[in-house]
Amino acid sequence: MIATVYSTLSGKLVGKHPTLDALVSEDGWVYVPKTRHSKGHWTEGSPSGKYRVVQIHRKTRYVHILMLETFRENPEHKPTGDHIDRTGRNVLSNLRWATQAEQNENRRTVIDRADYGVTANTDTYCT
Repeated sequence: MIATVYSTLSGKLVGKHPTLDALVSEDGWVYVPKTRHSKGHWTEGSPSGKYRVVQIHRKTRYVHILMLETFRENPEHKPTGDHIDRTGRNVLSNLRWATQAEQNENRRTVIDRADYGVTANTDTYCT
């Protein structure tokens, strides 16, 4: 179920997550609800490896998965969220639902290899 657009935040769409008491923007900001121990607040999440995470109801959740669950239907029930350009950028236009095979194929076809630390100097081979 896709969330109804709740509001806009600096001109970006904001939707209510379909199962959590949280708001999610199309550019990767999450409103973490107020609890007994903290005030509600907007956050981009904390880095955890290549991806950003937030704590909601004492559970760690990936921001890109929250964005997909809020804004993208998943009629084929694909199990993973994929960053199309492989950079980890949390922008809705850079996210899609994918199978593990589709993610593996995407890894093989990345155009900008600099995302993986490959530079022009290390790309040359001696014969």
